[in-house]
Amino acid sequence: MAAKYQDYYRILGIERGADETEVKRAFRRLAREYHPDANKGNKLLEAKFKDLNEAYEVLSDPEKRARYDSLQHDTFRNFTNVRESMRANAEGAAAAARAQAAHEEKAADATGSGFSEFFDSLFGSKRAAFNRQKKTQQRGDDRQVPVEIQLGEAFTGTRKTISAEREETCVACGGFGQQANAPCKVCRGQGTVSHRRQLEVKIPAGVRTGSRVRIAGEGNPGRHGGDVGDLYLNVTVKGHAYFEPQENGDILLELPLTPPEAALGIDVQVPTLSGRVMMKIPAGTQSNQLFRLRGRGLPRIKEKGNADQLVKVRITVPQTLTLEERDLYLQLGRMQRDNPRRSLI
Repeated sequence: MAAKYQDYYRILGIERGADETEVKRAFRRLAREYHPDANKGNKLLEAKFKDLNEAYEVLSDPEKRARYDSLQHDTFRNFTNVRESMRANAEGAAAAARAQAAHEEKAADATGSGFSEFFDSLFGSKRAAFNRQKKTQQRGDDRQVPVEIQLGEAFTGTRKTISAEREETCVACGGFGQQANAPCKVCRGQGTVSHRRQLEVKIPAGVRTGSRVRIAGEGNPGRHGGDVGDLYLNVTVKGHAYFEPQENGDILLELPLTPPEAALGIDVQVPTLSGRVMMKIPAGTQSNQLFRLRGRGLPRIKEKGNADQLVKVRITVPQTLTLEERDLYLQLGRMQRDNPRRSLI
């Protein structure tokens, strides 16, 4: 089946006699309009952007353009294959040269140029790849950005607007790093240019310090048609006045109690990340004793439900006493039967 003819002048919207400056100006204008970064998910515009690159690859290269111009559209349609057409128009080609070209085209079928069948038929995909200094596709680099959030945001999840710098595909050369067989002056042959932008990102509930949140496709663009890298948010959860996050998602709270409260027991209001709850402190509670409020910690990332809140008791002793309080403590001391230091004797 014959390859479909590509009208490169029509694709760029220029006349056949357009000079190099007009070709470059038309490509830059249309590349900005159809660039994949500005039209994510639009397959039709992605295809148009690919056609633009192909047209510019040919019309910005004097040798390719001359070869393309020598092939009239009507002449092309009268042949069932572009290669046959080019062989018919090629004058004085030696048999050895034709055999070598056929060998190269066979190898080109396996490698491909990344352009249309028409392009490969006209120039040979392997030779076109060499002319464009095509290399193995390389995935774009991942980027990392530090993000600080409050503990309450880690509990509920949040959205943040961050300033992120990344490399973006150079619209001047379409990411190939070359213009008319010379290094692109805009990107200096790199195929990408640095750009800082504002990006709104979603941080899921349950993250903690050290968590990495992956934002797919927001890293650096790939080279030579490779996939775009990812953006990683390195999360730090800021310290809290009285909650202390644990590595497993539990939350630790230190609860002060007076000696009478610990000795007699008490129902006390305890703060949690989701609001205050009543907690029963049994009589005889000791300092550093741990209690557990189930499901009151951070959300679990890979499991359903929440981790727990740990409540650690700290018995506080008054630093100053009234005369009445001092007398009462003396009475308690005389009545004390247990020796807390018995195990040390």
